[in-house]
Amino acid sequence: MKKFLFAGFIGLLFAFASCGFESGSIYGNVTLDNEAVEGATVKLYYEEGTSILQTEVTGADGYYEFSGLEADMTYDVIAYYDSDSYQAFERVTVSMGEEKEVNLALTKMR
Repeated sequence: MKKFLFAGFIGLLFAFASCGFESGSIYGNVTLDNEAVEGATVKLYYEEGTSILQTEVTGADGYYEFSGLEADMTYDVIAYYDSDSYQAFERVTVSMGEEKEVNLALTKMR
């Protein structure tokens, strides 16, 4: 019985450890007129989804990052700035273990 429980425990550890290799990440910079934007809000959704999965606010370098993403999924990445006066959108698919760079260039909304 102890061997069975130990084997089951090892199996669970292996399953949890391998989960990290199945995730991916999206990272990049938000710019406006080729300059880094501090304080832009970047939101991550499943493709055509309405529920926000993660939210980041850019630092002085305009950088954002979403990690621990489910692999082989398509996501919508949307940046907002200045009370939503400026926006940028990209749709991206993340593969297993992939770190995908997605730079977002803001444009003025009408």
